Amino acid sequence: MFSVQCETIRQAAAAALCAALVAGCGARGVYARRATAETAAGGPSRPAVRIDVSSAEELLLRPERVLDDVRGFWERDRAYWLVAKHAAEVGVAMPPAGWQDAVRGFASVPVAKRREDRRYLLARQLAGAQDLFNERAVPHILSFFAPNGVDLATTVYLTVATWQNALQKDYRIVVNVSHPEWRRDLNTILNTLVHELFHVGFYRGECLMTEVQLDDSERYDVLINLLNEGMATWVGYTAREIFPSAFADYGMLDDSEAVRGAIRSLNTLLASEEATPADTFRQRVWEVGVQQRALYIAGGHMARTIERAGGRDALARAFRSGPRSFVAAYNRLAGEDARVVEYPASAVLSAYQEMRRSAVAGDYRAMRRAVTAIRTLREGRGRPVGHALHTTGYLLLSRHEPVLAVEVFSLYQEQFPRHPNPLEGLARAHLLRGDRTRAEAACRDLLALSPSNIFALETLAGMGRTKPRR
Repeated sequence: MFSVQCETIRQAAAAALCAALVAGCGARGVYARRATAETAAGGPSRPAVRIDVSSAEELLLRPERVLDDVRGFWERDRAYWLVAKHAAEVGVAMPPAGWQDAVRGFASVPVAKRREDRRYLLARQLAGAQDLFNERAVPHILSFFAPNGVDLATTVYLTVATWQNALQKDYRIVVNVSHPEWRRDLNTILNTLVHELFHVGFYRGECLMTEVQLDDSERYDVLINLLNEGMATWVGYTAREIFPSAFADYGMLDDSEAVRGAIRSLNTLLASEEATPADTFRQRVWEVGVQQRALYIAGGHMARTIERAGGRDALARAFRSGPRSFVAAYNRLAGEDARVVEYPASAVLSAYQEMRRSAVAGDYRAMRRAVTAIRTLREGRGRPVGHALHTTGYLLLSRHEPVLAVEVFSLYQEQFPRHPNPLEGLARAHLLRGDRTRAEAACRDLLALSPSNIFALETLAGMGRTKPRR
């Protein structure tokens, strides 16, 4: 869900978090997204979702060890490292107030009684549902990615005592089994995992979308997340036959007045973008799109409308093309008073748009000319467009074009030198080229920006380089 995943704006604990959240994260805009070379465009994948209970077990069964080395726990525990990374990106100090008190509460439970803790038992139930989830939920999600499929392989880390109910970060999912929203209901959590797992596929497939992107980061971010959150909401809604859930968004989706209100709010928001300062607009997106659920409810209704009129194949086609195509497909079916603001592509493409368009078309000479034009543009202090560079780089990796990908990711790094995404892309491109030396260097640079970065650590470990060089 939007409120519990993304690199720069997802779930917040309180209003104080909102101010830090809406500041954005520079390289990808206020809602950072990441597609990757892990996308397999050659056919439906056979993903395996693994449910890992180690974090919940450490906190609930061995809390004394956690309290003896709080910092070490946050650095070595995969679930909490992802939580901490998300928190750092939105400017929230960790551990949060009251966290150690919660762990002391776990420690007060007699050792002999800890395996009877309802939170531990729920975590074990979820782990026991792993095969069922793979058998039932994964095919359901893949039906929205037809005909090419997408790689949905991931790990779900179960933990306790975080402020969020769930989050998706770096293609991994964290679930707080102690969150009151679950009401201890296994099906509700599994239904939410459907929503979150859709996001994993979405981020891996974003680079393959074919329409011309908007350069305007604020507009692009709203539209891409309208598509992402709307689709995820609809995918979860249609998964209720598998895992029943009374999630509040589903009730709103069934309420015609709530749908009309979400569309009105979304249109008012989009219409205000041009005249609103960027920071103020981002805050309004958070308030309207996330807290008031406009992105989820309007987007879910749009997905439902397209599928009911033309079938799931029609929805998949609109989704694969991109957010503007999704809006256009919906508007062709909606009444005039229910349509969503559209942003057609410019008649004259920018250098970033030409780079992306040429890469999608496979015209790599034109793409390189556009890259040169972008460098010239930057020398004149033109505004960089991070999402165009990011998705183009990963599109090239998905096509096994590592040399071209290095060119794009190098430009990406030049424009966003303090952001980790370009370095991860460079590392992946160098690995695909077979250049382990440069891949290792990129991973070490990545760790300098993002300490304990899971991708960098796993890549270095795979190279036998588990310790930093002195």
